[in-house]
Amino acid sequence: DERWKPRSGGKGRTEWIIRNKKPILTYTKEDAEKWYEQPDAKDYIGQKFASWLGVPIQFGEDILGVIATYHKTDEYKYGPDDQTILTLMGRQAAIALINARLVRQLYTRINELDVILELVEHLSQNAISA
Repeated sequence: DERWKPRSGGKGRTEWIIRNKKPILTYTKEDAEKWYEQPDAKDYIGQKFASWLGVPIQFGEDILGVIATYHKTDEYKYGPDDQTILTLMGRQAAIALINARLVRQLYTRINELDVILELVEHLSQNAISA
C-alpha cells in the first residue's frame, strides 16, 4: 500500500520528527501555517489542523516511528503536559516494538538451531549405521 511506505525523505512534519528526533507541537492553525512556510516543508494532507502534536517513537538513538494526534477545529487542544505524556507513550511503544523484534529473532534462531539439530541427528544415525 503506497500510504505505508517509509517517508523518511519527505518534507512533512512526520519526516521532520524522524530526522530531527524532536517533537512538534502547534497550538493553533496559524502556528501550523507558519510551520509549513519553512523552506523544505510540505503539507501532504492539504489541511492545516487547529492543534497538532507529534513525537518520535524512540529507542536510544533509533527512531522507530512517530505518534501524532490532532484536532481539526479546537486550538490549544494540546500543551507541554500532553507532549510529555505522548513522549512517554512513544518510549513504551518503542520498548514493545524492540521486544517484539527480539522475540521474532529468538524464534528464528530457535528454528535454525532445530534444523541444525535434525541434520546432526541424521548424520549421527548415518555414521552409526555405516
